[in-house]
Amino acid sequence: MTLRLQTESPADQDMFRGSSHEKVAENVAQIIRTPDVNIIGLEGELGSGKSTILKFLQKKLKDDFTFINFDAERYHHGSTKKALIDVIHHGVSLQCPGSRDVLDKYKNLALGNIVEYDKRVSSRLSWLTVVFILLSLLSVQMLRYVLTDLNQYFTNNDLTHEKWTHD
Repeated sequence: MTLRLQTESPADQDMFRGSSHEKVAENVAQIIRTPDVNIIGLEGELGSGKSTILKFLQKKLKDDFTFINFDAERYHHGSTKKALIDVIHHGVSLQCPGSRDVLDKYKNLALGNIVEYDKRVSSRLSWLTVVFILLSLLSVQMLRYVLTDLNQYFTNNDLTHEKWTHD
């Protein structure tokens, strides 16, 4: 006697009498095709057939929609957000291979790898700053003349004190 355990994979065919999973998938497919529906929730206990219904739904809508499957249980030990963005990026990249650069940019933006900001700078010089700069430039010029005169005074022995005084 072999021990047979329940598997965690979706079934390929509906084994229930009345094909309840198949009927749910057909009804959900009709709802998805209506343009005013944005969100659909599929709720049930563990092993109740949610993944099987999604598999049937994917078969019914494969020509009209792209399905990207994300198993949150698989990524519960790491960053679920990063894993979800990576899985979506990979799925869309397979459908739109020519848009790889744009998709990479949006992926990095979603992951926070790209930070964009605007910086507004309003800088003005106060009149005191302008006056200080002008006086500094003038004082440097004046210092040159003062140093030249002092140099002549100390190097020229013929100069007497009377030449430096005014009448």
